[in-house]
Amino acid sequence: MGFSSDCGNKCGTRSFFPHVITLVQAALIASMIFYFDVYSYASSEAMRGSVILLILHFANRLILCHYSGRLGKIAQRLSNLKLIEENGFDKLNCLLVIFCIVYCLVNIALTTARAIGSDGSVPILVTTILANVFQHIFFLIIGNILMIFFISVCHDIEQVIKSYRRFSMTQPIPDYRCLVRGYLSVRKLVLEVDSQMYGMVFCALATIMFICYFGLIAIAKPDELSYLEIVGSCFSAAYNALIFLLACFWANRVSSSAESVAEEAHCLEKNPENSLVTYICYLNVVNQDLCMTAWGFLPLRKNFVLATVGTLITYSVLIKNFSKN
Repeated sequence: MGFSSDCGNKCGTRSFFPHVITLVQAALIASMIFYFDVYSYASSEAMRGSVILLILHFANRLILCHYSGRLGKIAQRLSNLKLIEENGFDKLNCLLVIFCIVYCLVNIALTTARAIGSDGSVPILVTTILANVFQHIFFLIIGNILMIFFISVCHDIEQVIKSYRRFSMTQPIPDYRCLVRGYLSVRKLVLEVDSQMYGMVFCALATIMFICYFGLIAIAKPDELSYLEIVGSCFSAAYNALIFLLACFWANRVSSSAESVAEEAHCLEKNPENSLVTYICYLNVVNQDLCMTAWGFLPLRKNFVLATVGTLITYSVLIKNFSKN
C-alpha cells in the first residue's frame, strides 16, 4: 500500500499498478455476482457474505490508494516530533504486525482447504486458489495494516498531549498565554490528523464490523455452513474484534488525555501577570471536546464500542429468529 509521502503520486499517473490490481478485483467481484447469481434465493448466505466482504475490501483499497499520500504526511509529521519512546508499545506494534501476517496466512490456508474439498476440476481449483491468494494479499491485509497504523497514530498523539500536560504542570507560575498557544497547536495537530484520515478509518471499521457480524451469524446458524467456513468465520471475527477493541482503546486514550488536561487546568494557580480574561480563555480552550473520529461524526470512545457490540448482538439474534420463522 505504501505510507510514503509521495505515494499519492505513485497511485496517480506515474504508476498504474495499483489501479490494475483494483480493476482485476472489480472484475472478480462482477464475475462472482453474475456467474454464481448471489442474489437468488438458492445462493448460500456464505456466498452473499463473501461478495459483500469483497466489495468492502475493494472500497477500502480504492480509498487507500487515492489518499495514501495523506498517511505518509501524517507519519512524517509525527516522526519529526520528539516523543518519549516506549518499548512496551513497540513490542505491541510488532506483535500486531505478526498477528496480521498470521491472520492472512491462516485465511489463505482455510480458503485453499475449502477449494480442495469442493467438487471442481483442476483448472477451476487452481484459479480459485490463486484468486484467494490475490484477494488476501492485496485487499484483506490492507485494512488491518491501516488499523495498526491508526493505533500508532493515536499512541503518538497521546504522547504529545501528555508532553503538554507535563509542561503545564511543571511551571511554578503558569503563563496562560503560552499555555493557550501550546494547547491550540496540539489541538490543531489532532484535528488535522483526524481530518486527513478522511473516510479510511470509517471504511476499515465498517469492514471489521461486517466480519464480526458474519462470525456471529456463523455461530448462530452453524447448520447452513461447512466446518471450514465456521472455523474461518469465527477466527476472522475474533481477530478483527481484537483489532477493533485496540483501535477504539487507543483512540479513547487520546480523548482521556485531553480530559485530564482540562481537569488539571482548574488546579493551576492564577498568574498575577496575566489577566483574568486570559485565564478564563485557557479554561474554555482546554474544556473543548477533543477526540479521534471516524469520518468526523463517529467519536471513537468506550461508549462507541459498547453501542457497536450491542448492535451486532441484537441484529444477530433478530436475524436468527427471523430465519427460524
